Amino acid sequence: MTEDEERVLIEQCKKGDINAYTLLVKEYQTTIFNCAWRIVLNRNDAADITQSAFLKLFERIETFDSNRKFFSWMYRIAINEALDHKRRQRTFDDFDEEKHSSDNRAPDVSLEDEELKATIAACLRRLPDDARVVITLKHFSGLSYNEIGEILEIPERTVKSRLYSARQKMKNLLPASIIQRT
Repeated sequence: MTEDEERVLIEQCKKGDINAYTLLVKEYQTTIFNCAWRIVLNRNDAADITQSAFLKLFERIETFDSNRKFFSWMYRIAINEALDHKRRQRTFDDFDEEKHSSDNRAPDVSLEDEELKATIAACLRRLPDDARVVITLKHFSGLSYNEIGEILEIPERTVKSRLYSARQKMKNLLPASIIQRT
């Protein structure tokens, strides 16, 4: 989808056009789901978060500033939903893997890398939320430092600093056998 097409859809959405909204959802639902999954590491929760993020997007589309990038604005909504979900989850119980569904694999996981992905996911679970978010945005979503800064509403230098710290924490959590493979 081009920026012009996106702009037209956003304007139509602001006027209450459900078809335009549906096209935006179709365009971005996989990206938003993957982002949510990388933060909460649970497919069912990620699906709920994705749905909630798109509902909020529709409710708040009138507040969208067209001088900003729509993708960044939408991504920020999804990240906030995922982080809010994690906070609510913590108030009910401490994280316990056995309470979550057994199929917590990322949608793009190949069977041959399943063990490596499981190890990385386990390490990601142990990272603080801010570290997990920057690693997710950079390494799993492939965003630039500038794009991450826009989404998180922080300077690019802060993004680089957080990412460096997050990588160091991740390195300390990963088994030596995996670090040697990279």
